Amino acid sequence: TRTTGTGSLAEGINAGGLEIRYQQLLRQIQAVNPNFQAPATIGPPGAGRSTGEVRYLENVLQARQQYPNQPQRMEEHHITPLYLGGARTSPTVPIDAAQHEVITQQMRQQMPFGQQPPSPVQVQQFLQDFYSRNPLPPSIMQQYFPKRP
Repeated sequence: TRTTGTGSLAEGINAGGLEIRYQQLLRQIQAVNPNFQAPATIGPPGAGRSTGEVRYLENVLQARQQYPNQPQRMEEHHITPLYLGGARTSPTVPIDAAQHEVITQQMRQQMPFGQQPPSPVQVQQFLQDFYSRNPLPPSIMQQYFPKRP
């Protein structure tokens, strides 16, 4: 969800609230991981923050709270994990180390190692479903998992 720019008071309040929440979350994350890099914004310049951007930061903060001893660094996450057929050279996204741990653990619970390899179609469906519940930065989600009409 993003404001449409019609200028209504409700939209202005919503946009302001999203920006405030985004900045609060970003400060909290950077307090525990000074190396955290905020992802690129989505939408046209001046469009304000999206709920997806705020949700992404909420997930990062929850991961930091769940795994406080993870290194204070960004790690490269393969969008299609190697064990699901992704190549070492396949696209990656920099994510917080604690979030990387959460995503890895949840992914392995839902599609464990050592099973018969899923088909490419099954992998794509799994990843789309998984990342809809455990989002990557919204700019990455738009690029690799565009919404279907």
